[in-house]
Amino acid sequence: MAIERIRETNFLSKNQSKWIKYKNDGVSWLDFVGFALYILVPVIILILIIAVYVLKREIARKTMLLQERNAELTKLAMLDPWTELYNRRRFYELAGIEFALAQKSGITFGLLMIDIDWFKKFNDKFGHDIGDQIILHLAQTFKTYFRVNDVICRFGGEEFIVLLPKTTEEMAKNIAERIRQLISEDEFNISDGRIVKYTLSIGVATFRMSDDDLDQIVKRADKALYEAKHEGRNRIVICPSAS
Repeated sequence: MAIERIRETNFLSKNQSKWIKYKNDGVSWLDFVGFALYILVPVIILILIIAVYVLKREIARKTMLLQERNAELTKLAMLDPWTELYNRRRFYELAGIEFALAQKSGITFGLLMIDIDWFKKFNDKFGHDIGDQIILHLAQTFKTYFRVNDVICRFGGEEFIVLLPKTTEEMAKNIAERIRQLISEDEFNISDGRIVKYTLSIGVATFRMSDDDLDQIVKRADKALYEAKHEGRNRIVICPSAS
């Protein structure tokens, strides 16, 4: 009897129609898309913010690495690789600036051309490794001895040149004599325990208002150095500023 009544009321068909109506009147595709966007858009924005932050950090890191590399290349271009003193090229750049200032102001400066005495004999007797150690020892002594604003350069081989800003001939002479005496009294211990002593010859020259270019002063200092070696080494010779 009950089954027959269900059949008579067509229960299945009525409920199926209700479900379809509910489905159609419920969540539409537009509602679903809107809901999805409501969730996804903030997530996408958050991902983009994180990506931009990570990208900025990576750009900053690579920029820093590039700056460090450029600084290293600049340093290599200016310095002698063994002694880490200025090289010849950097000397002419800095000394050229000092020369231009001296021409304008009339404030003199000095140059010391320095050479290790009998260096070839050291290489022949002890070997080139010991010769390199002597050069390094002298460079380290220079860094300790000379003033902060003095420009110390390895000019080539065992030869060095030092620019002494705002220095008169008499001052340059005294500075040269003190470093000559300091090295002559010094003892250098090499790796096998032996003690090596060496001396310096130094040529001194100072700026003249009549100088046309820096090379004129360098040549005078070099000539004075040659005379110091010719006169017996372990001495300084001054090229008079008035001659």
